[in-house]
Amino acid sequence: MMQGRGIALSLAFAWMAVPLPATHAADAALVSLDVQEDDAQGWEDIVLTFESDVPDLQVETRDAGVKVSLPGTTVEDAVVRQAHLERTSTGVELLFARPSASLGAFRISGSRVTIRLKRAPTDDGEGGYRMGPGDVVTVSVYRDADLSGDFPVLQDGSILMPLIGAVPAAGTTESDLAARIAAKLSAYLVDPQVRAGVKEYQSQYVLVTGAIPTARRISLQPGMSLKAVLSEAGVALLAGQEIVLTGVDGKTVALESADLDKADAPLPRDKDVLTVQDPDSVFVSGEVQEPGEFLYKPGMTLQQVLVLAGGLTEWASKKEIRIQRQTGPNSVHEVVNLKQVEGRRIPDPVLEPGDLILVRRRVL
Repeated sequence: MMQGRGIALSLAFAWMAVPLPATHAADAALVSLDVQEDDAQGWEDIVLTFESDVPDLQVETRDAGVKVSLPGTTVEDAVVRQAHLERTSTGVELLFARPSASLGAFRISGSRVTIRLKRAPTDDGEGGYRMGPGDVVTVSVYRDADLSGDFPVLQDGSILMPLIGAVPAAGTTESDLAARIAAKLSAYLVDPQVRAGVKEYQSQYVLVTGAIPTARRISLQPGMSLKAVLSEAGVALLAGQEIVLTGVDGKTVALESADLDKADAPLPRDKDVLTVQDPDSVFVSGEVQEPGEFLYKPGMTLQQVLVLAGGLTEWASKKEIRIQRQTGPNSVHEVVNLKQVEGRRIPDPVLEPGDLILVRRRVL
């Protein structure tokens, strides 16, 4: 390995040294740490500013994140809030939770060092699940059962693990948390391999209410759609039924049941409220192919609802189709000869919400 003052880069398990200008600072003080992101390009600059000369430093990139070793360096805790600080017998180490990030470039200007990282793409995406108090996380540390297990996210947002204590978890994705744990474990283990996954989803939920027997709080899981939330709540939607989505910002979106299957259907978010609207329905029973409840639409006629019910069976009587209607405390009915409707000798009856259509079996 090339010797001399410089940044040592570790890719996988190999090390290589990149020479830097030959100024040596036996004792250095880190006075500021700044992280600058370029979301459009996927770059991130870690800017270290020292009191005077730049010390020897090493940058190690691994799957779990990035470690910057600063031998002979002192630093106040408040300066490095954007990284995890570990003090060693020779200096300090800064641990950044940047899963699978790669080194793009570095630059030294006077007492300032800029380390440019290329962020790795993540499967979590913008809509990825972010943990919160109440969730239970399974942590697996390769070849170390004592450090592995199920850990609840506490009310302060952290999980408590053996050896390393509290690890902030609230607001992180699974890969972010795994990187944080690995970064802390690297002070005790060589290249720790960590996986983290949510075992129980409790912190995020959608409230389903409205025209259902009981309002339900449905735990929100990754990839869950509005239709899946309603299904979990036991809601059987009618064709054309309306659902109102209310976000935490108070904005509402009215959707019909068919909209839930569209590619651009909104995704459920934490603390959303789904209100199932009480539908106006008509009911068809007797000698039809698919008896049941059908969503009422203004102007709906007898022939139209019979089509929705799949049409008549071969045993249906067209001469006596009964329309039963509730008017206050009383029930009234009308008997319709469908043959006359089909022959346009009488008008096709216009239905009202709540009507019951009974198709009788013909008498031989």
